[in-house]
Amino acid sequence: LRVIFNDKNVGFARANNQGMKIARGRYILLLNSDTIVREGAISQSIFWLSSHPEYDVIGCRLLNENGTWQPSVGNFPTLPNVAKMLFRDWLGHRQTMVSPRQSSKAEWVMGAFMLLRREAFEKSRGFDENIFMYMEEVEWCYRLNRLGFKIGFYADAKIIHLGGASSPKGRQERIWHIYRGLLYFYRLYRSWLSRLALRMALALKAFLALILGIITKNHYLRVTYWRALKISLQK
Repeated sequence: LRVIFNDKNVGFARANNQGMKIARGRYILLLNSDTIVREGAISQSIFWLSSHPEYDVIGCRLLNENGTWQPSVGNFPTLPNVAKMLFRDWLGHRQTMVSPRQSSKAEWVMGAFMLLRREAFEKSRGFDENIFMYMEEVEWCYRLNRLGFKIGFYADAKIIHLGGASSPKGRQERIWHIYRGLLYFYRLYRSWLSRLALRMALALKAFLALILGIITKNHYLRVTYWRALKISLQK
């Protein structure tokens, strides 16, 4: 057992990279601090990955504290997918992430539990450390996919993911980081026109939520989306 102590919070991406760089095994497991591992989940996942050479990185079934399935598999952030995420409440609560019923291939899996072959880390060099928290697993899985590695979801192993416990401001900070992460992802991989469309979508959602917060005197909405609006307009 090797423990790394940092003097400050260096972020999810950099901290996990630190661990992966000193790991020596054939497989590497990333596991959030806000999880409770059910018996056999890790060993089952290792066995499944070892017997399915078509996959290089897998996630497992994440559960809410009450035992219900937690969405943990998503598609890459195309503009339609981003629109669904931003305006899902107005689009009939359409989920942009799912918890598949059966083991299957995936575009990206949540970083709360990621089991991968060592080669996947060595060739991709891990998470992009420019992303402090949230969206880092999306960018990494996208890059892994471009390098020829395959992502999968293993349905039979289960862990409880409390969610948000790693972020001191909970949902508010999550929204800000997702805004930044989406903008960064589009700067790396999308055209200038797509980047402009993304900024417009992010700004529109923030503006509408801010107006709603002002009308309803909702402090949370006003503070959260005023900052989100500023993030969406930053160059």
